[in-house]
Amino acid sequence: SRRSRRNEAVRRMQERSPEQVRIWVARQAGRPVSAEMVFHFHGTTTTWLKCGTEEGRASRAGFLLYKAVIADACARGHATFNWGANRGSPVLDRFKEGFGTSTRSYWSCLYEAGWFRPWHRLFYRVRGLRTGV
Repeated sequence: SRRSRRNEAVRRMQERSPEQVRIWVARQAGRPVSAEMVFHFHGTTTTWLKCGTEEGRASRAGFLLYKAVIADACARGHATFNWGANRGSPVLDRFKEGFGTSTRSYWSCLYEAGWFRPWHRLFYRVRGLRTGV
């Protein structure tokens, strides 16, 4: 299935570069409630995949993960923490500013299959977010 292929790709990335690709998991009562995949490369820590359960969101487990990931990035001597794009979301702006961030613009590339693009753009318009190009 598509999900198992994606999970396998993530697992392989982490196995091949355990010091550059880290998967952080927050647990409650032994059950995972929040997880995050992080890349470390050339003095920059970049958050990539993040997910959480309702229980994890209610207990703010994601914030605990961010605290641990940021502490790890500092211990590695990284000067940059890349939160990723916010697509014009004021909620994400406020969240990131709460950590004392500053905005940096840089070029990035997103590949979308042609059939998916209209649905993706509609999703962002419905949420009131900028779509870029």
